Amino acid sequence: MADLTISNAASLTATTVARGDLIPLVDVSASAGSKGSNMTITELAKSLVAQNLFIPAAAMIPRTTNGCGVNSSETSTNKVNYDSLDFDAAVAGGSEEKAQFMLAMPSNYNAGTVTAKFHWTADSGSGGVVWALSGRAYADDDALDTAQGTAQSVADTLLAAGDMHITAATSAITIGGTPAANRPVVFEVCRLNNDASDTLAVDARLLGVEITFTAA
Repeated sequence: MADLTISNAASLTATTVARGDLIPLVDVSASAGSKGSNMTITELAKSLVAQNLFIPAAAMIPRTTNGCGVNSSETSTNKVNYDSLDFDAAVAGGSEEKAQFMLAMPSNYNAGTVTAKFHWTADSGSGGVVWALSGRAYADDDALDTAQGTAQSVADTLLAAGDMHITAATSAITIGGTPAANRPVVFEVCRLNNDASDTLAVDARLLGVEITFTAA
């Protein structure tokens, strides 16, 4: 990450700060001239460059092999409609179900790792669900039939049937191939129903995936 130059429009001066430097931040909600707490330039940079993309379940397709189910539902009282991808619980001899979506990465994507949060619900039951995401980038003339990058997972617990659930973020996901701005990536979602932390004995209904990337 390059050094950051901060200009003072009032005095026509500029200050260059490097990673790890402390800079005073003005609290604009307080009286004129008062200062907030110091903040490292690394923290400031992170707050400026994190970008989010939300991909709804309706934009995903089940894999032809070991694909999940597709569903549309309406809540009983307020008639809230939503699409979901339904992933089975573990069964004897069963396989983990998967879905995929293709996303052209934004023009300000820095070609680095990403993280993911999963939005989901369930109609009944109790216990945990483990979701995972992997990705593979494609340049012009790349063969489509290439392996995904390494998946990263996150566990979440059903709080109440019919409620929105939002997981914590996964660890950093390294996208396979050569990721770059404007380059398409095929992401693959999986419920790791054979994981010891996946104990929900009914379908986990995926509503969408939130991907966080770093802007250049």
